Amino acid sequence: MVLLIRDIPKDGQNFEWNENKTHVKGFIYPIQGGFDLSGHISSKVPMDCSFCTNLIDIPVEENFHEIIFLGAPKTGTTKEEEEVQKDDLEVFYVDGPELHLLPIIQQVIDVSLPIQPKCVQKGAPKGYPECIADWDYEKFSHNGEEKLHNNPFEV
Repeated sequence: MVLLIRDIPKDGQNFEWNENKTHVKGFIYPIQGGFDLSGHISSKVPMDCSFCTNLIDIPVEENFHEIIFLGAPKTGTTKEEEEVQKDDLEVFYVDGPELHLLPIIQQVIDVSLPIQPKCVQKGAPKGYPECIADWDYEKFSHNGEEKLHNNPFEV
């Protein structure tokens, strides 16, 4: 989604965007030196279950609030300033006539996704997938053999 900076009114502007399984509704408001951006993201992101590799849709419901600065970050190496690279900052900059919202939305979604996605456990509500990796671990682990070491990292 792209917003033209010159078209954003002084009172702010509502926006809405739908693409694939992602719905974004928000408000952008001009502030001194940039924009205040807030809203809500509702999405379903396809990921593989890290236990059984089933493809599952991970629901994402996130509110966001970002500040976007006009221009590029300052870089310099004076005694008071440290050199800053654009990728080192957790803020967004816009340098040009258009504001691209997709990287901002993508970052909010990426941060909210689980590190190890898993199918819903057994006994979940109707319609949710059950993970085929939900087995009885004790039944399949060494069949009651005596452990050689208490610490798995012991040699």
